[in-house]
Amino acid sequence: MLYLASAKERWAVAGIIGVAAVALGWYGSGYSSTRAPLDIDGDREFEVHIAGAVRYPKVFRAEPGMIVQDAVEAAGGATSEADLSLVNLAAKLLPNSRVYVPYSGESDLEKLGPYGPDSFAPDGAYVGEQIDINTASAQELDRLPGVGPATAAAITARRMSLGGRFTSLEQLLEVKGIGPKTYEKLRPYVKL
Repeated sequence: MLYLASAKERWAVAGIIGVAAVALGWYGSGYSSTRAPLDIDGDREFEVHIAGAVRYPKVFRAEPGMIVQDAVEAAGGATSEADLSLVNLAAKLLPNSRVYVPYSGESDLEKLGPYGPDSFAPDGAYVGEQIDINTASAQELDRLPGVGPATAAAITARRMSLGGRFTSLEQLLEVKGIGPKTYEKLRPYVKL
């Protein structure tokens, strides 16, 4: 055991320990803050869930510019039971989205989410009709660019907290997960 003869020595040791603790805390926080947040504009990697008639359904890290075909390949390819004609293989992958490859004869096409055959233009922009945010289900909202399952659920929760109805499109900015950039992307595709 270390024996310190004076109060001055004890204070010196306490000071050194304090400085070391602050330095370690600063280093640790600096390390954790180097992880970049998700950038919806597409210059960082993001997660995509691939499910349905693929060999290895999973969540994988996608790179900007990847398309649905890349997700299918990352899951080991489609199985012999897959109906790829129902999936837009050329659609750009959206951050934190789910790609579903339907089985032949499957009738519940809601599972396709944002990657149905006609839902996206070649540049990845949503081209379906405008979605009414006051009546849309979470599944319908999930089809919008920049909206995943969590944000879709947050939109429906905010709608309920407002008495079941948005009174302006700008209220979407009050939804967790929708900032000004995402809102600008959504505006052309939503209505009241």
